[in-house]
Amino acid sequence: MMVVAALLVVGVLGLAAWIYPWMRMPDAAVADIERDWTKVEQLGFGRRAFKSDDTLTQIEVGKLKPTLDALEQWHARSGGIKKERCEDSRRLQLYGRIKDKLRDESAKPSPQQIEAVLAVAHQMRLQGNALDHAIGFSLARETAEWLGRSGQPGSPAFIRFRPKTEDIVAAFARDAVCLAELAGTQTGLELFEGPFQPEHASSPPPMLFVDMKREVLVLKHFTANRLLALEGEADIDVIASSLDVEEAELPKSVLVRLSGPRLSHHLVMNWKNDIESYDKHVAAAKL
Repeated sequence: MMVVAALLVVGVLGLAAWIYPWMRMPDAAVADIERDWTKVEQLGFGRRAFKSDDTLTQIEVGKLKPTLDALEQWHARSGGIKKERCEDSRRLQLYGRIKDKLRDESAKPSPQQIEAVLAVAHQMRLQGNALDHAIGFSLARETAEWLGRSGQPGSPAFIRFRPKTEDIVAAFARDAVCLAELAGTQTGLELFEGPFQPEHASSPPPMLFVDMKREVLVLKHFTANRLLALEGEADIDVIASSLDVEEAELPKSVLVRLSGPRLSHHLVMNWKNDIESYDKHVAAAKL
């Protein structure tokens, strides 16, 4: 009996040691966390009014053709990039359509169409989440590479819509804000059964003990500490190094892991390469 009791005690202590880190609250007052989170929301969405627009979706699914003509019309009326600010737009098909047009040697896009492509890339970086931001960088690079191949004279749009490192941190802020909004409608189990289904690099969380209110609070605290200190930072190497984080440094939180903190550094370094390629081709055009 003594052995059984000892084993039970060890088991209970082990279970508590596993569960507690996933239940521990942040080392900050809730009021302070919410105050800083307001700053994160301002960083992500407060700089410009959101414009609801589903034109890019219509272009992406092929309802508005041809692609570059439709983009030119979108740009002429200063369209938005999505219908809802946290819409999971995933403009990969649109990116593919535009890239194919730029790489098609038989296609002869007009200066207005090229400016429209630069504009949509610019707006995706200004208004979108991290995936939109990545596509915006890739589109800018593709357009600059087209300039290098085509031998066409460049336009001031290449200067006006140049990707800026100062906009990078805001994209991560929008990502986190939208994740927090979505998570606010989920339970712990729904996180695993719904759209997320995360794979964890270390010990998995105890699913039945995931407290969504605590999860959202931890995400807010972690994100604010990471991003607010980088607001307005123009040195892309500083941004990349500041966002680099090891698995062991992450708080025990499903939402924090879903926010992709360990991917941030790699994304920023990819964007650094995109900017270097863009600047090289634009400089060669001697605008």
